[in-house]
Amino acid sequence: MGTTRMYKLAVLSEDNCWLLFRHRALKHRSAEERLELEEIGREIVKRCGGVPLAAKTIGSAMCSRRTRSQWDLVLGSEIWNSGDILGGILPALLLSYYDLPPTLKQCFTYCSVFPKDWWINKDVIVKLWVAQGFICSERSGEMEEISELYFDDLLRLSLLQDAEIDSDGNIFRCKMHDLVHDLAQSVARSDSSVVEIRKQTLFNVNNIRHSFLIGSDEVNDESDAVASILYKADKLRTLVLHSRISRVPHNLFHLRRLRALDLSRTSIEELPPTVGQLKHLRYLDLSYTHMKELPEEVTNCRNLQTLRLNGCARLRKLPIEMRKMISMRHLELEDTHMLKFLPQGIGRLTELRTLTDFIVGGGDEGCKCGELKQLNHLQGRLQITGLENVRSKDEASVVAGGELLDDEVKMMDDVLEILQPHRNLKEFEIWNYEGSELPKWIVNPLFSNLMKVNLMSCWNCKQLPGLGKLTSLKYLDIMGMEEVAYVGGEFSGDDTNDRSGGGLSFPKLETLIFSKMPNWKEWELRGGDGEVLPSLLRLEIRNCPKLNTLPRNLSLLLQKLALNITNDGMLSEGSLPVFPNLNHLVIWYSPELTSFPCGWLGKLKALQTFQIYKCPRLGSLPEELQHLTML
Repeated sequence: MGTTRMYKLAVLSEDNCWLLFRHRALKHRSAEERLELEEIGREIVKRCGGVPLAAKTIGSAMCSRRTRSQWDLVLGSEIWNSGDILGGILPALLLSYYDLPPTLKQCFTYCSVFPKDWWINKDVIVKLWVAQGFICSERSGEMEEISELYFDDLLRLSLLQDAEIDSDGNIFRCKMHDLVHDLAQSVARSDSSVVEIRKQTLFNVNNIRHSFLIGSDEVNDESDAVASILYKADKLRTLVLHSRISRVPHNLFHLRRLRALDLSRTSIEELPPTVGQLKHLRYLDLSYTHMKELPEEVTNCRNLQTLRLNGCARLRKLPIEMRKMISMRHLELEDTHMLKFLPQGIGRLTELRTLTDFIVGGGDEGCKCGELKQLNHLQGRLQITGLENVRSKDEASVVAGGELLDDEVKMMDDVLEILQPHRNLKEFEIWNYEGSELPKWIVNPLFSNLMKVNLMSCWNCKQLPGLGKLTSLKYLDIMGMEEVAYVGGEFSGDDTNDRSGGGLSFPKLETLIFSKMPNWKEWELRGGDGEVLPSLLRLEIRNCPKLNTLPRNLSLLLQKLALNITNDGMLSEGSLPVFPNLNHLVIWYSPELTSFPCGWLGKLKALQTFQIYKCPRLGSLPEELQHLTML
């Protein structure tokens, strides 16, 4: 910052640069191959100039070259002698680029449409590549899968970097190094541009195919400036507007070659009917805009593959004739809470891979539950809402092609029982269920991939389902089961009356949460030590005021326990088991707690973190706390 002397970072030493290169290029080679290629590899490393990015990128490219002669071709390339371009870095990157197959070159070059240091969302770029026609496949269903593989290839080759992982462990976004971005721009030439919108902008995109327009702080409403930039931009195939516009520029829909249009996070409230003129449009993102409804003319965009409307909080209605959009593959409607139904005919969009929300309702205008049966290619996440609007068992049974259930069974129970999902289901969540029992299929061991279950506000269910036999279940959250008084063998999947248990239950469950169960009095784990919940690491119990004790045979592996203590029974001696591996204890919202059970805290020898929230009557902490040396 100018007050101390500057430290100029040196390049990597040649030996360290070699180690980085070798890790990428020779990782899966035999000892004999590594010895044969080391000499020529070290010569290539010298050309990298000690720059880590160059060593990583060229090393990744060399991984696919198996013979010494192929390595010789790289070392002898004229590109190394192309001059001191970008401090000698570009030649190594350029060699990596030339090593890419043609389709991957297209995908890489297309990334130059994003500004430097921009987070590139994997799901977005994958769909944009498909929209531009870069992905060729004999079967259309494979296009997104192939596109994802290309993304992974660019990441492996260090042409993309800084990958971020979501809660499920999947890569969801990344960046492109500035020098790699320079390479992408140089090979794209005039095909793509990033334009900053200013008051006196003279820039136009007349000969550009892919453009990203960024707003500045100079103008409050940039609609007119954008219209000026787009004048005669007839060749545009991609347009991303990351700017402050309150209305769609009047000449936008004259760009008849557009294949991808991103107007997300702008302040537009409507699309003009002329949107229907974009016959080649394949990707349209209107997420987080102020749209209340889409014009019927948008259904004339028969080639549209992706329509993103996530976060359109004011959206109330979709076009009635959406069934005409037979090329649609992805319809994203997350957080569109004002949208009360989907139009009839959604079931005709049989190419759909993504449908985030299926909303039942709308009377004669709305789609029926049975239309789900025709959408056989759905993947990822699906949220079904408005099931209370299903008026007959016949309607629900169409989804599964099943027989009608006994007329004596409540309608709500019937509907949920019939809506049995595919056995590859990984997560299941249900909210505000008013039926008397949960579906039998949820406890079927055939759902061997089910890893996460949330049962929320199932008020009328008097018994928990027997989830203990789900062999892959890792996370279980149960809230608002107000009628449940006893939890025992039925929860573990033990159908016998033998209190010794029925074998291993919840073999992989790591997190178990109970909350808002006002009538729950007793929790019994049937079986010997280690047979029930053997993998449990985290247990939370909140707002269960009548529960007096925890089972004695809970997992000894438990590491995190969170309780709110609302009765004296939980404070009596022996009511709380000792967990030798417990390292995190949370006591919260316990207004009646005055002291802790004598001797219990002192036995938690592994405790590292102890948190207490909103316990206003707690007068002191026990002396034994001082003996917890790990705290």
